[in-house]
Amino acid sequence: MVLFADFPGAALMFVLALGVAIWILLRRSRRYQSRQSSRPIARFDRPQPHDPDSDKIPPGELTRWEVQMHETARDLLAELETKAAMLQQLIRDADRAAARLERAREAAGVDPAAENQAQGLTSAADAAHPADGRPESTTKGRHEEIYTLADYVFPASEIAHRLDTPVGEVELILALRDKDR
Repeated sequence: MVLFADFPGAALMFVLALGVAIWILLRRSRRYQSRQSSRPIARFDRPQPHDPDSDKIPPGELTRWEVQMHETARDLLAELETKAAMLQQLIRDADRAAARLERAREAAGVDPAAENQAQGLTSAADAAHPADGRPESTTKGRHEEIYTLADYVFPASEIAHRLDTPVGEVELILALRDKDR
């Protein structure tokens, strides 16, 4: 088999052939462009003056369509106003529920400072856990942490998550506390 590189001047021949191919492609694209520019613009491309006789929609149909559009707009506006009123009512209900919760929290004697302290306890408890996952605090100390968090109305799953303790153990400790009371 004879290779292209074995011929003398093969690179020059290749470059010349490539140049001729590019020149031919450029000429063809110019011809195509000149044909496109000399061709008349299609009717839908060119703006047309308004001719009332050319309208296909009869005036009665146009009026009926306009009335339907106004009715649709009125219906949509009514739906939006209804949804806005419902949203306002939900906001009022949420405000009332928040006020009830705040009153219940005050009645239970929970103040925000104590709640922040409880969150501080959990972060301190997180810091007390060594790398092997076993708490360094004593059993009594861990029970006190669980009791404190339970007093602040944290569910057992949240207490278990915060103290890195199994949920069953937290539930057992809380159940034993309820029996001691």
